[in-house]
Amino acid sequence: MRAKMRKHHQLRASNEGGFSLVELVVVVAVIGILIALAVPRLASIRKNGQDTAAKTALNASKNTIADVMSDESDYRLLSATGPLLLSDISGDVKFQTGATSDPKTVSYATGAVGAIEDSYVRLASRSKSGACYFIQMSGPNLNNGQTLYHKSANATTCAPSGAPAYDAPASWTNW
Repeated sequence: MRAKMRKHHQLRASNEGGFSLVELVVVVAVIGILIALAVPRLASIRKNGQDTAAKTALNASKNTIADVMSDESDYRLLSATGPLLLSDISGDVKFQTGATSDPKTVSYATGAVGAIEDSYVRLASRSKSGACYFIQMSGPNLNNGQTLYHKSANATTCAPSGAPAYDAPASWTNW
């Protein structure tokens, strides 16, 4: 009887030796499929985060300029204050003229069509994903004082001069 029990335990132990090769291949295949589905989604989330950093810098800059210009309607005065003053007021965001490649650096340019009320300021910021975002703040007589937004995907340079025409609000799109 003991010999029979011992033989039974030996057979049972040899059958419980682990997973078969087929089971392991199936598990590895399922994990591979899950990774293949997750990687593109993670890349998309990263790109959205990079774009959000540039848009946040632009919105902070817009608010800074609105505070500085609260008593004025001539955006050309920003050229006189210079990027250092604006950078001091805004905190984390740096201002400059010309092209920008850093999401925390906003490039700006001012201009006017004619009268003081027809002045505008354009802001540009490039995200790490390569997109260039623009904001144009207009005086009360230009585009009814609207704030316009535009995105240019994969721009080679990101400067205010790359934005659509100041007097064509239909060519400006929302982000």
